[in-house]
Amino acid sequence: MAPRKVYVIGVGMTNFVKPKSEAGEGPHFPDLGKEAFQRALQDACVSTKDIEQAFVGNMFANGSAQRSLYGAGLTGIPMHNVHNACATGSNALFLARNAVAGGLNECALALGVEKMRPGSLGGGKPTGEPTSLDVHYYILNTKFPMTKSPPMAQFFGAAAREYMQLYPNCTPKHFAMIGEKSHRHSVNNPYSQFRDPATLDEVLKSPEIFAPLTKLQCSPTSDGAACVIVASEDFVIKHGLQGQAIEIAGQSMRTDEPISINTKGIKENPRAIINLIGYPMAAKSAQEAYKQAGITPQDVQVVELHDFFQPMN
Repeated sequence: MAPRKVYVIGVGMTNFVKPKSEAGEGPHFPDLGKEAFQRALQDACVSTKDIEQAFVGNMFANGSAQRSLYGAGLTGIPMHNVHNACATGSNALFLARNAVAGGLNECALALGVEKMRPGSLGGGKPTGEPTSLDVHYYILNTKFPMTKSPPMAQFFGAAAREYMQLYPNCTPKHFAMIGEKSHRHSVNNPYSQFRDPATLDEVLKSPEIFAPLTKLQCSPTSDGAACVIVASEDFVIKHGLQGQAIEIAGQSMRTDEPISINTKGIKENPRAIINLIGYPMAAKSAQEAYKQAGITPQDVQVVELHDFFQPMN
C-alpha cells in the first residue's frame, strides 16, 4: 500500500533572539514552544482536539514536548521528544509526516524549540570516552589538528579547506559571498535574529573564527521555536482546508555512509572532512526526495538550506 499524501496545513514561528547572558532570564523554552504552537493552530484553522500526536525537537531540555504543550492546552496524546543535533527539527517533521502517511493519524504536529546559552556552541570536547562525536573529533584532529577555535567552526572550516584544495578556483571569497547573500536576505525576515545587511567586504573583514570562516559566516546561538501541523488529504477535505494545504512532495532522512566515518587513511583522503560533515548522506537524501517528488534538480527554482556554516551550502 502506497503512503498517503501529507499536507502542511499550518505553521507558526517565534522571533529568534540572542540568548540572554544571565541565567533565569526569559522567555523560556515552554513559552517559546507555546507561542509557536498557538500560531500554527491559528494558521491551520484547527483546535487542540484535532491534534492526534506530537513530535517535539529540543537539544538541551528533557521532556520539552510535555513541558511546552501542556501549557498550551494539548494533553492526553502521544508526545515524543526528538534529539538529533542539527537535524532535530527536521526529524520531528519527518516523524509527524510518517505518522500521517502511514495512516496512524489524520493530523499531527512537529515542533522545534531551543533556549541556548550565550557564546559559541561547544559540542563537547574530546575526553577519550565514547561520545556522540568522538569518532568525528578523531578524524578532524588527524587531518587538521584542533585549535582553540569553536569546535563546530573547525569541522566546517576544515571541510572548506579541503574543498579549496580539490578545486583551486574556489577561494575564501566564494564562501563569503554566501554569507553576504544570507545577511541580505535576513533583512526581509521579520523573525530573523539579525536583520542587518552585510557587504561582501564586511563579511571578509569580520573577525576570523577558523580560516577561511569569519564571524559573519557562522550562525549564532539563538532562542526560538517553530511549529508545523500536517494532515491527511481526507482531513484537509473534511475541514475545507484545500485553499491553504501544501503537499509535502518529497522528504528523506538518512544517516552517515561508511565512507564518512572511515578512520583509515585519513591524512591521505582529500575528502575526509567533507565526507565527515555529511556530504554523502545529504546527496543521497536529496536524490531520494527528488525521486519521491518526481522531479529533477533542474525543476527546482528556490533552494533554502540550513546555513549553520557557509561551507555547508
